Amino acid sequence: MMELHTSEFERRAHAARERSYIDDYPERMDYRDNAFLRFLDSRSDAYLLKRKRRVKAIRSKEEAIAYRDSVREAFKRCVGPLPDCPPGRVEVTGTLHKDGYSVDRVTIEAMPGVFITANFYYPAGVRQPAPAVLFPCGHAAEGKASPMYVSFGVEAAKNGFCTLIYDPIGQGERRLPGEAPGEEWLSPVDAHCKLDRQLSVLDEHAAAYMLAESRRALDYLLARPEVDPTRVAVSGNSGGGMMSAYMGAYDDRLHAVAPCCYITELRAMLQRILAQDAEQCTPGFMEQGLDLSDLITAAAPRPYMVGAALFDFFPIEGVRDALVEAKGLYRLMGVEERVHVSIASKGHGMWVETRLAVLRFLCREFDVPYRGNATVDYESLPSESELLCAQMSPTGGHELQAYISSRAEAMFRNRPYPADGMDVPERLISVLKLSEPHETRLLARESSGTTAGWEVTRLVIESEPGMTIECKLVRRVDTVQPDTLCAVVGPLPEDVVSAATADSNCSWLFVQPRGIGTDAMHPRSSFGMFDVETGAGYYARLLGRTLQGMRVADVLAALRVLQDECGLRPAEIRGSEEHALTALYAAVLAKLGRVRLDGLLSAFRDVPVSEHHRWGHGIFAAGLGLHVDVQELLAELPAGGVTVVRWLDVLKRDISGMPNLLHNRAT
Repeated sequence: MMELHTSEFERRAHAARERSYIDDYPERMDYRDNAFLRFLDSRSDAYLLKRKRRVKAIRSKEEAIAYRDSVREAFKRCVGPLPDCPPGRVEVTGTLHKDGYSVDRVTIEAMPGVFITANFYYPAGVRQPAPAVLFPCGHAAEGKASPMYVSFGVEAAKNGFCTLIYDPIGQGERRLPGEAPGEEWLSPVDAHCKLDRQLSVLDEHAAAYMLAESRRALDYLLARPEVDPTRVAVSGNSGGGMMSAYMGAYDDRLHAVAPCCYITELRAMLQRILAQDAEQCTPGFMEQGLDLSDLITAAAPRPYMVGAALFDFFPIEGVRDALVEAKGLYRLMGVEERVHVSIASKGHGMWVETRLAVLRFLCREFDVPYRGNATVDYESLPSESELLCAQMSPTGGHELQAYISSRAEAMFRNRPYPADGMDVPERLISVLKLSEPHETRLLARESSGTTAGWEVTRLVIESEPGMTIECKLVRRVDTVQPDTLCAVVGPLPEDVVSAATADSNCSWLFVQPRGIGTDAMHPRSSFGMFDVETGAGYYARLLGRTLQGMRVADVLAALRVLQDECGLRPAEIRGSEEHALTALYAAVLAKLGRVRLDGLLSAFRDVPVSEHHRWGHGIFAAGLGLHVDVQELLAELPAGGVTVVRWLDVLKRDISGMPNLLHNRAT
């Protein structure tokens, strides 16, 4: 038991997390009683079933190897091209000498002007190349200075390993400034999602950039003279576990892989806390037929250890199923003994027993004597200030934002069309990932009676199989003239008659797309992990869809049903702010004659060049801005048919009075 002595920090942290796996019952089941979440869950069920049948049919070593190769390629397709940057500058800014080990403070240029801040731990007096660990950080605000991660660096050095622990963007010395009053720094989750939204305008995403940085960190680790390049592993916890699994699947220079508190079955996780943040949701991951166990398979036949926690919010039953499946494929390849698991009886975190299990695993695989942690003084670990590479307050987050901004300016000068041969509506369909129209059905048509000369009819529409939305049709009953009909996109008003009589010259169709208004997800559906709109958006991305596209599909379905079932076609469509964009897209695709928009975003192309943005996650779809932007869409509508009540910028400030706002910004 001597080797399991630990710090006061870990004892306090564990006490706070031990019950976290169960504290969300029964609310978790209540929150899933939502039409949109049920639909998303049904889609993930369908993908899971299809994938399980494919894996179950694998019977031979040749089939297992072919499957491994196919998932490697599928994962690389999901990630897409990485930023293409030449090797940059590296600087050791200082060295910290401690009892039995040293720490170099290092900056590594990952992209022009973008520096990774890292700490390189190594045994004191190391005289020949030693085994090494690449260690990406999980979602700790302090990044590489998190006590759990510092502990691993020290424990590894005491066991004869070199370790490079580095700050991802939005953490440690690379934090991003806060946006809310009194918020000094964005949380790591918010920082990653914010950068991902900026990158989405360029048809890119955060995972590709973070993976590129990890590969550059590995370049540096392999170049250190203290490191034996034939014995290099990757390990990390939570978000660092994710990057460890990504690197194991992507980079063959690694010889062993040990992600902790990450590997589980996607369906189990999605139905517990929705999707994770940006980099953990590569586009089309589930659509490509992948699950997290495939990241293990992609690393075969290299040794693999999964660290897990019994009371984690990454469901332990999903860990079991992922391991059973991956181990079966390793067995067919003749290397079943190379798959290992360590389960701590604790909540989410890389606790001392998990860290030491990783080190035992690596010592065994790399033929190094295991020494435990008896000589580690946990109360004298290097402090955050001692580990700073720049010796100043965090500023590194601005570097990547500046790089993205300069990249955006260059990309907009060389936009990819009209050479692509697609017209504006076709590009919009492609960006929103709209498939051919689904069969739509009117499931219910119920009259609520007549109030003050207006008849209210509730319409329940199946916009695609398994997804229902609710609309309200409000028509005048005291006129013999044909109705002029106006469609309004957004939450259903509490009093639809009062909303209609505010402009009594027409009848009204109020369309409520999925996840909006009475169908809104409960704010705690993700149990405090992140904004639920963000979680649902990344859930959709895993499935190869876009949240904005699904909402546009709902509006188009409502318009079709209205015409087919009621013989009515709106002459105008309206929406405000986020819903103004949904209304605009629907107007272009349905070829409506008039549109009235209140609070319309002036241009997506302003997002990646702005330090902050205030728009909800649901409006972002990869390529909006690069492939098609607001002004081009407005130009598709009939001359004189567009009324924009207010223009808003990326911070949602009213900029209607700015000169030259209405010029065609696409030119």
